[in-house]
Amino acid sequence: MRWCLRFLGMVGLLFLCGCALLDSSQTDLQSSADDFCQRLRWADYQGAQRHVAARRQETFQTAVVAPGQDLKMVEVHFEKEGPAGREGRRPMTLVMEYYRLPSTEIRTARIDLEWIYLDYGWTRPGIWLIDSDFRPLP
Repeated sequence: MRWCLRFLGMVGLLFLCGCALLDSSQTDLQSSADDFCQRLRWADYQGAQRHVAARRQETFQTAVVAPGQDLKMVEVHFEKEGPAGREGRRPMTLVMEYYRLPSTEIRTARIDLEWIYLDYGWTRPGIWLIDSDFRPLP
């Protein structure tokens, strides 16, 4: 009888641990978005590029990375999060306040981006990536 109670206790513990691993994709999106903004603010463009889908990295390069040292970020944040679109997609508006040297005039750019969730199943956690083209900053 005792072995049966121990077995049921172990099964219950495994069940509770499994529930803890379920869908945390919303918090992962927020942490990915925060990390993307922080890396842009710190001019860590290669680190920020890790949050961009491979097929969109070229437009990110020409819009943000190519200007290089002349581009200085003042503030970068996501202004609003749109309603969930199709499964695993989330639109967000990125607001960037920046200036290009030698000018000190601060400009603001609003870029609509769509994040997609890549689910790798139970083998490893999924990730959120930006799946939108970046337009050149004015």
